[in-house]
Amino acid sequence: QTITFATPLLVLTMLFNGLVVVKSVAPAYLVWIFAISPTFYSMQSIVIEIASDAGEAGKVVVDSLGYEEGQTVQGFIVTVCLIGALRAVQVVVLKRCNTLQR
Repeated sequence: QTITFATPLLVLTMLFNGLVVVKSVAPAYLVWIFAISPTFYSMQSIVIEIASDAGEAGKVVVDSLGYEEGQTVQGFIVTVCLIGALRAVQVVVLKRCNTLQR
């Protein structure tokens, strides 16, 4: 049951990872999703690292995807905060949806 409540958030973070929906072409009212998407920060870090070995072609890819260097710490903070928030939601949902018998 708990995964049912998390599915919409998981779908949003997977869609807004910077490869499926690129930040530069996303509607203005959806740009905030990139800021809370741990997959966006992960993909950004991976692509920037790989692109650094690819020379000018790598720079073109990074620029076309709208990725920015130096956001690793921000991505880590977002991920840790989401883990905490989702764990809290999980506890609340489990307490309300399951009748525990002692």
